[in-house]
Amino acid sequence: KQWYQRRVREGNWIKLSPPEGMMEKMIKDDDFNPKELCFNVQAHISAAKHVVGLLKDCDRVQKKIFMHMMMKKFYEFCIKGEHEQCFMGIHMKAAACSMKQGICPYDFLKVVKNDDECSDKLAAMEQCMESGKMPRCDQVIVDFYEGIKQRLEDISDEASRHDVMCDMMANF
Repeated sequence: KQWYQRRVREGNWIKLSPPEGMMEKMIKDDDFNPKELCFNVQAHISAAKHVVGLLKDCDRVQKKIFMHMMMKKFYEFCIKGEHEQCFMGIHMKAAACSMKQGICPYDFLKVVKNDDECSDKLAAMEQCMESGKMPRCDQVIVDFYEGIKQRLEDISDEASRHDVMCDMMANF
């Protein structure tokens, strides 16, 4: 199959495409630089909604494979050679914060997403990540992090951003 197709289930393939707004921008703007979207909050929100729609009929294994592929491409395109020190610091701090909660760092999301205390554990992780010495990151990363937190908070008047994240993880 071609590079832009991915298997949903045995013998069932879907065509991958960018979100509609991004496609329009690519067609209309000759100076379009996709790197400008690396840490653009709205671009990530649009892409997440688009991916959820594309993969709605996929089984969990295929979703996991797709997400791994996306994260690898994001690393290669947006992080590698430019923000590696920042993300290595974040990774190390996240591992330490996970261990403080008694959870193996590599199992954190798998353990937390199905836990009745998911929201509390994510809040504790956030509090730990934001305490003490912070990883050295460019302002664009800090602004992106704060922007994503705010967008998650704005999704629901009743639920916290941690509740929203738990719901997203459980349903994907």
